[in-house]
Amino acid sequence: MTKVSIIIPVYNTSEYLERCLDSVLRQTLEDIEIICVNDGSTDNSLDMLRRYQDRDCRIKIIDKPNGGLVSARKAGIAGAGSEYIGYVDSDDWIDDDMYERLYGYMTETGADLVSSGYKYEGNYITQHYDTVPEGFYDEERMDGLREQVIYNIEKKDVGIRGSLCCKLFKKDLLSVAQNCIEDSISYSEDKLCVVRYMLDCKTVFIAREAYYHYMQNNSSMVHKPNTNYLTAVNSVYQHFISMYAHPNFTSSMRMQAELYITELLYKGINSRLGFENKNLLWIKPYYLEKIPHNSKLILFGAGELGEIYKKQILNDGRSSVVAVMDTSFRIVYSVDSDFTSSRDLAGIDYDYILITVKNKVKSAEIKRELAGRGVPENKLLWFEQQEIFWDFAEADGWI
Repeated sequence: MTKVSIIIPVYNTSEYLERCLDSVLRQTLEDIEIICVNDGSTDNSLDMLRRYQDRDCRIKIIDKPNGGLVSARKAGIAGAGSEYIGYVDSDDWIDDDMYERLYGYMTETGADLVSSGYKYEGNYITQHYDTVPEGFYDEERMDGLREQVIYNIEKKDVGIRGSLCCKLFKKDLLSVAQNCIEDSISYSEDKLCVVRYMLDCKTVFIAREAYYHYMQNNSSMVHKPNTNYLTAVNSVYQHFISMYAHPNFTSSMRMQAELYITELLYKGINSRLGFENKNLLWIKPYYLEKIPHNSKLILFGAGELGEIYKKQILNDGRSSVVAVMDTSFRIVYSVDSDFTSSRDLAGIDYDYILITVKNKVKSAEIKRELAGRGVPENKLLWFEQQEIFWDFAEADGWI
């Protein structure tokens, strides 16, 4: 029996598939099987899979009609021949030693689940981890860990990351959890599976390491307007309700599940429903009162988030935006008509650089980089933007 079965659902991702497969084939844990589930692709993904199968006998192809991600994952489990199972999405990639490390933790500790972090590859790279302490959790500590599987209330953050792709599972437990998820569920299917798995497993190992590279794909379904989004969220809610009767699903977990549905609705308003007034609840304008009036601002961040800041500052009128800097530290916009993208900061008359990045760790990195480029620390501004639903949860005594 092979040590690990790696399941890769594939649907029209030929643009990224080669990078994904190459990274899996490079695994230092060589005793693996790679189950590629072609979920009715209409591009040349299946042809690519067959070419790779000719090169490496560890690749097994399951070709099925399109049924969605959940059905593809179920088909992969059904075809898996190993005791341990991991997932990789076909538009992402992994470090060479990922499964050697996860398998090592699993076998050394006897854990039912090993959970690690991931690197998010967007406009800039950020690393994301479970917010619970790393280490081994046995039955005596599992109750407390389950209380944080949805959120770490103390930190107002995700407790255990919902992604299935940075974890290693036991096949028998995963089969139960995955097969509880309806094929039609198209949002939060990973999170639901992790929560269901955690209700039954008895031991967990948390590794504060990141081997998985999650690629921001703007063509994916979560980035497209969906007028049926509320129906999709209701399916998630109904599935949570089905778990309430489980003996390990506590009242605190129910509160967190309801808060999670609130977060999904909040995301729907901002981006998922396709509202014309997009990102209405994304950036709280409290920071405008903290910027000295008549300040000339450079915004660090030329993306969608920076545009929201720019819009709010211009509408407020008490300060002005004189330039925008992108994540490559280049000036990409200036009110000066003689502006060129190679222009140095020294040539711009400004009072502050406002860092328009939500991630606290990344904002600190940017501050250090700008300071290294000669920007005085007292000219750097960053304001924490806590998701708005946490404010109401705190005010109502939920946390």
